[in-house]
Amino acid sequence: MNAFAEDWDAAGQDDDWTPPDGAYKAKLVDGGAFTGRTDSKNYCKLEWQLLEGDLVGRRFEDFKQISNKVGLRITREKLILLGLDPDGIDKTITGLDKAIQGLIGAVATISVARDGTFLNVSVFDVQTGESDIPSDPPPASDVEDDTEVPF
Repeated sequence: MNAFAEDWDAAGQDDDWTPPDGAYKAKLVDGGAFTGRTDSKNYCKLEWQLLEGDLVGRRFEDFKQISNKVGLRITREKLILLGLDPDGIDKTITGLDKAIQGLIGAVATISVARDGTFLNVSVFDVQTGESDIPSDPPPASDVEDDTEVPF
């Protein structure tokens, strides 16, 4: 599906929709960090798109206030699991916003659960690209070519 088609379909969804409690394979399709205009508190918003099951294609927002220690700790751990380098960012809300933009496209297994009125989204099993660690070369053979194989 092309990007416009995905945006078109998403525009027809209920903005407040969230999936039922459970585990889902999902892709991070948008996100950011910002300071609220009316309350001057810091927030993080991650938008997830479900990739499998009956709800495939549906999107929802994982929205957290990060101006308190607990919210910031939970969000920091989630972003690190998605691939954020906690020491490699400009440690400002603008720097965090930019770093989150770099995580878009990450695919993970997420868990959705509710604690009263709060939606809790946990990240597990993040799919990453190919390893950047070079593999060992194949073991050297004692035989120089196939013609000298003794069988």
